[in-house]
Amino acid sequence: MRLFHTLSIDLGTANTLILDLEHGIVLKEPTVIALDSASDEVVALGQAAEQLRGRISNKVVVKRPLKDGVIVALDAADLMLSHFIRQILGRGHIFLPRVIVGVPSGATDIECRALKEAVARAGAKLLYLIDEPVAAAIGAGLPITEPVGSMVIDIGGGTSEVAVLSMAGVVFSESVEVAGDELTESIQRWIKQEYHMVVSYRVAEEVKHQLGSAHASAGLDEKTMEVAGINLLSGLPAKISLSGVEVREMMAEPIGVILAMIRQSLERLPPELAADLAERGIVLTGGGALLQGLAQRIGEEFEIFVDVPPEPLHCVVLGAGEAIANPKKYGRFLQKVES
Repeated sequence: MRLFHTLSIDLGTANTLILDLEHGIVLKEPTVIALDSASDEVVALGQAAEQLRGRISNKVVVKRPLKDGVIVALDAADLMLSHFIRQILGRGHIFLPRVIVGVPSGATDIECRALKEAVARAGAKLLYLIDEPVAAAIGAGLPITEPVGSMVIDIGGGTSEVAVLSMAGVVFSESVEVAGDELTESIQRWIKQEYHMVVSYRVAEEVKHQLGSAHASAGLDEKTMEVAGINLLSGLPAKISLSGVEVREMMAEPIGVILAMIRQSLERLPPELAADLAERGIVLTGGGALLQGLAQRIGEEFEIFVDVPPEPLHCVVLGAGEAIANPKKYGRFLQKVES
């Protein structure tokens, strides 16, 4: 039995990833919990809870404890993290873990306090925080401690963030509360407005994954998908057919917000760092990086090379783990949270 566990946690709006420094990524689940509405006992977690959404009676409540990257349901977040950590360490573990968690760069003191409380109640002995875009940059292998400019765009479920880093410092960062969830919700809104039909979040998410793109080069324009929901006029179950080109139009507005954030960041660059990025390009991480054609759309829009790591969803949790494992190199990015 190990005497000291170190866990890196990416507690995202859409997904939670946990890395054990000795064993790598040991958990990857949707950030969802299902609770008994009478007793508040846990009914299901992660993917199992996600499958219950919209398919259960009022005896079970399905919750997403985070919104826009921060905790909005503390008790639910506490229960979810506690169960995830016990699942990893085993119910009989004696020694409490040291934990590092990625947080949105614009998180307030109150939001960080809620995270601290949830992680402490889940059993952490020591807690460190690191800005998510910094962790993403480290996880993507960017040389952020060297005298050269690096830029990372991290698109999660609740927030999209840009950070420019150089010489072990954050030159500046930007964030917007528009990301993967907003893309899904834009699909729901469009279908409701144009087809007078309500579809579940899960169905809209599937549409995004199957037909969603940010650029015609993704080759999805002619692809179609049948979608089921409730017709608002008749109140009866109904089906419609959607095309890839239509889904891209559905998501145009939130994608435009993300592009505007990137443009604003690029326009703030001092000449030296602008030259670095023109030569080296930028890196796109987070689940949003998986949207087909997004990297090409950004590259064409700003005439810059855009690199997507092999596992963009893993960058934050890998980078946070790397940071706490190498405090001499990355210590200035770590914030120890006192109990």
